[in-house]
Amino acid sequence: MTHTDKLRVIIFRNQIEDNNLTYLSDISDEEIINLLNSTVIANSVDLNAIKITNLFGFIFIEKTERKERLAKDINKIINLSDSLTKTEKVLVKFGLTVGFKSKSWRTEMFRYINTPIALTKQSDGRKIISSIKFKEIFYFIYNLVNRGKANARLPKF
Repeated sequence: MTHTDKLRVIIFRNQIEDNNLTYLSDISDEEIINLLNSTVIANSVDLNAIKITNLFGFIFIEKTERKERLAKDINKIINLSDSLTKTEKVLVKFGLTVGFKSKSWRTEMFRYINTPIALTKQSDGRKIISSIKFKEIFYFIYNLVNRGKANARLPKF
């Protein structure tokens, strides 16, 4: 277990006690890490959670060089999200909410076109996308979503 993981466990155990979550007090450190990793994406949709995560992330990073590298990485992520088209963003949301069941771009394109993901209103399905365009972006997005779900290193972009 890394130093960061140990720190995450300590902080989470303190929150378990503070919030009287007695049903979580007996779980192992490995189960806590798995639980924390599985909640990364779920917390990423909450704007306040993003702000708090970044604030305390910068507080815990003491070396100026690492802070600058983190700021540079955050700017890369912002630039990537700004450069994604609406269709690409919807495909990422599809991968996160519905999930990819295979690595086959053909299978996933069929599922993407026919499976609605709208949370607020009923939808008939996806807008039409060319198979060439879908194939071009699918593997990057598949990799991005899977690494995000595992709280692993982001792919290079």
